[in-house]
Amino acid sequence: MIEKALTDAGVHDGLDDEQYKREARLTSPRTTNLLPVFAEIALGNAARPDIADAIPDPALLSEDIDTLAFAVYLQNFTGIFHRHLHASVPFFAEEECRLGLAISRYAADHTKRKGRPTKFWSFGSAEGPMARAAVRHAEGALQAHCSSENTENFGDLRARPESNVSIEVGPFYDLTHETFGEMTGTSAASVSYDIIFEHTCFQMHHKERAAPMRILRERLEDDGIFLIYEKLLDHDVDAYRAREEEKDREFKARFFSEQEVEVKKSSILTYMENCQVYSQELVAALRPVAKYIVRVWQSGNFFGFVASNSEENLRDFIVHLTQPFVQNKSYRAGLPQSLGAPLAQPVGFRESGVSIG
Repeated sequence: MIEKALTDAGVHDGLDDEQYKREARLTSPRTTNLLPVFAEIALGNAARPDIADAIPDPALLSEDIDTLAFAVYLQNFTGIFHRHLHASVPFFAEEECRLGLAISRYAADHTKRKGRPTKFWSFGSAEGPMARAAVRHAEGALQAHCSSENTENFGDLRARPESNVSIEVGPFYDLTHETFGEMTGTSAASVSYDIIFEHTCFQMHHKERAAPMRILRERLEDDGIFLIYEKLLDHDVDAYRAREEEKDREFKARFFSEQEVEVKKSSILTYMENCQVYSQELVAALRPVAKYIVRVWQSGNFFGFVASNSEENLRDFIVHLTQPFVQNKSYRAGLPQSLGAPLAQPVGFRESGVSIG
């Protein structure tokens, strides 16, 4: 299946925003074939880790005591779907701790400068545990909108609403943001965010990347920050496969039986691969909407990017990130890596164990 994905993956001819929405509504795997699959996962009826749960590894997080402390917040908000996700994407539980702490600390600084809470939209991340944990940790400095295509992800949140968290069901390109507007006292049409986090969502909907980036840009403050986390193709097919085998053999086998790993491949991964793109394509789609782009994470074939039109805000965010917490240290090499316009000064991660602010 990966050969087909690689063959299909050239730079897309490009769709305007309305064409993208129409095509995605009709053909998106996430809202057609995968919608009932993800419903069963969210309900705990399928694809549950059948050996052990994946939790943030204290041995890895002990490099930084503040991130280790944030792991408690994350675990308190982790629901059924994310227990599946954390066992599927190598070291993403640790990355959500790293990212959530940085968002919380950035929000504290940003809120002081702006004189209002920092506005955060998290989509493609099921029940949104990282966003909700960051809201709790930020103690009033952060307001979050969590959205998912599956209503099943929000049963607990509907029963027990959380302060400074709003929810909405639907694909990112069709949301009204009305619930966030109501929570923040603004009109839905005027809602814009300081931080937008996309997690492996584009690749569930369509191979096109430029149109969804433009759609998101309409909801981002001029100096806002994109956090884009995607599974990407590689022109070196053997290297891509080797990383996939490493993921299955060295990571997923700790949590899933061999049978469950094979079921996941047949029910989800084929759809993902058909809509994945190369790193160069993703960066090319980001450049028209964000001047500065920095790669901040890799784990296997999964990558994370921070992008913004404000070099100051991008720098302020990245200095709150530690080095990634991954066992394969080769995935930390060369990070952070600038891929957009040249930065006035090099930017580096926060040293583990050093608090800022």
